[in-house]
Amino acid sequence: MYNSINRQVYTVTKEKTNILGLWRDENGKIYRDNIIIREYLNYRKFQFAIGKLFRAGEKAVFYIVNGIAAIEYAPGAAPGAESKIDYLINCIRYNEKNLRPSYIKTLLRNHAGITIFRNRGEYTIEIWK
Repeated sequence: MYNSINRQVYTVTKEKTNILGLWRDENGKIYRDNIIIREYLNYRKFQFAIGKLFRAGEKAVFYIVNGIAAIEYAPGAAPGAESKIDYLINCIRYNEKNLRPSYIKTLLRNHAGITIFRNRGEYTIEIWK
């Protein structure tokens, strides 16, 4: 039986979505992005999509392949490296009914980034480590 490999690329968009990506850079500045998740079963299309994001000016791309997350940095974007990929294999995922800004700030003090999925009256928080 053929087992397909699931590849998801988290893409920043200007459109309002129900997925919010929040991350903190090494200087402590917090960024907030609306996210669209695009799925690719074809490896070449997946690699082309990542390359297209880098050509458009993205410094890093977050993606998940069969349950393992990665942050791939554009060539020259990671200090002292031609290109770099950080792998994140542990995911904490839980639901919250009320999501206060102070709670989000606390999460970002302890984690470099989080993803928040808005679902009918509650939020799913995803933290990769």
